[in-house]
Amino acid sequence: MAIGKDTLAVFLCLCLYLCGTFWLFPLSAAEPTRVFQRQIHQGPVLALSFNREGNVVCSGGSDRFVAFTLVRIDTEAEARHLARRTEWLRLLDSDRYVERQRAYQSLLDEGPAALSVIRQHLDNQLSPEARARAESLAMRLDTPRKPTHQREVRGLALQPDGRRLWSASLDGLLGLWGMPAGEFVDGIKAHNAGAWSVACSTDGRWLASGGADGEIRLQRLDVSTVSPLILRGHEKQVQCLAISADQRWLASAGGFDRSIRLWSLQRPETPPVVLQDSRDAVLRVAFDSRGRLFSVGYAGELAMHEGRDWQTRRSLKSAIPIVRSLAVSADGRRLAVGGTHHDVEIWDLLTLKMERTISGHRQYAYALGFSPDSKELAIGDAEGNIAIWRF
Repeated sequence: MAIGKDTLAVFLCLCLYLCGTFWLFPLSAAEPTRVFQRQIHQGPVLALSFNREGNVVCSGGSDRFVAFTLVRIDTEAEARHLARRTEWLRLLDSDRYVERQRAYQSLLDEGPAALSVIRQHLDNQLSPEARARAESLAMRLDTPRKPTHQREVRGLALQPDGRRLWSASLDGLLGLWGMPAGEFVDGIKAHNAGAWSVACSTDGRWLASGGADGEIRLQRLDVSTVSPLILRGHEKQVQCLAISADQRWLASAGGFDRSIRLWSLQRPETPPVVLQDSRDAVLRVAFDSRGRLFSVGYAGELAMHEGRDWQTRRSLKSAIPIVRSLAVSADGRRLAVGGTHHDVEIWDLLTLKMERTISGHRQYAYALGFSPDSKELAIGDAEGNIAIWRF
């Protein structure tokens, strides 16, 4: 039986995909461009996360605030949002009490994003009663926010459905925030000595947080009746947490105890795999899409761990004196490293060689985060600025 050219082409593409050959395509040689920059925090940006759509950057800082910054406008989506808000504003004039209350609450839930629509329509065919309701709503939305946390925000983690964001603060509180408005929903007093890190599994089952006392709190999100597990072993604060893409492993960086611990999420009560070969403090850990674990040390040591027991180790040397931030792109192609240097290093995860540096920052890069489509990198610096670079 003869095989057509189109059928053969499809078959070859499928084989290349299944064999992972798509990794062999080189990264673009084009230089990344800065598409956004603004001061968001009064002090260092310590944590970053894009929302699921990639148009809002969530950030936590030393100023105790969690901020939600619109960095890109989706024209079609914004048109839908505008039409919805305008309809809610019209319903403030409804004769039905339930409709008025529902519209009022919906606009309130939208947060500051609804302010421009309200102000635009205050003088446009609204009854005096509806105008009074709209003015009351505008005053509530325009009230300057007070920080929910009492101390600096060290970590952020987005739930996989994109509707909730967790924050970890040195006040010991895990904050829960609604997306996209950024409204505070709830808080859990999780760590008496302060929370340094937080991570959420992509299947939505696990929430992990690390404390200043070295304890890790592992909570099931899908079963509310199960008490959290407390994982012990680190001697210092748990600087960073990461969960592998296959949901099998939780990695924890113990900071100045110079260790990494890998906990089985299938059997979290079992002793962890301990990696204690770092020559300095381990500040950040991150998994790539292939299951490899990357870690960065205080003195610029960048390491990759893989293998069945994680003991296969390859050392890479960053030129950054003190590494404070690490991020892996969702497509598994890039690794970003930042710290006490004005440049951010971009590493090619196929070749494990540095691809390029991103320059032009006046301050050190304390936080990094890739967009969900891996095409943009957010950089938070020591002065509270957030910049977005597009590859």
